[in-house]
Amino acid sequence: SSILFRTFEMRISYSSFLMVCSSLAFSDTLTEKQVHQLIDRMDSAINAKDAKAVLEEMSDNIEIVINIEAQGQTQTMRPSKAEYKDMLVATWAHYSEYKYDRGNTKISINNDQAVISADITESININGQEMTGQSKEKVTVQIVDDKPKITKVVAFTSM
Repeated sequence: SSILFRTFEMRISYSSFLMVCSSLAFSDTLTEKQVHQLIDRMDSAINAKDAKAVLEEMSDNIEIVINIEAQGQTQTMRPSKAEYKDMLVATWAHYSEYKYDRGNTKISINNDQAVISADITESININGQEMTGQSKEKVTVQIVDDKPKITKVVAFTSM
C-alpha cells in the first residue's frame, strides 16, 4: 500500500506541476486586445507629451535602436530608457507644435510576444519652419511582471 500511495502522490504532484506550468504559460500569453490597449496608451501619452506615461509602457531593460538618415548620412543611436526620457522631455520642451501620427499599424502575436510595425510621422516647428520625420518602427511587446511592456524598439527615420 505504501508503493500505491507514493504512485498516487507522484501523480498528484505531476498534475499540480502541469497546472502551474500551464497557468504560467497562460499568464505570459499576449492578446491582441492587450496590444491595442498598449498602443492606445502610448499614442495618448505621446500626444499629451507625457514622458512619464510613455516610459511606464516600457520595460526597465528596454532595447532602443534609432537609425536616423538625414542629408545622405545615417546615424544610429542606442539610448538607455533614461536617455530616451531626456530626449523626449528636451524635444517637447524646446520645440513648438509637436505633431505625432501612427499609420499602417500591423500586429503579429506569437504566444509570449507581439511585434508591432507601424509608420510614424512626427513634426516639430523650429524657428517657424516645420521639420518632419518619417519612421518605420518595429516594436516588441512582452509580458513583464504580469503586464504588457515594450521590450524593444527599432526605428528607421528619415528627415
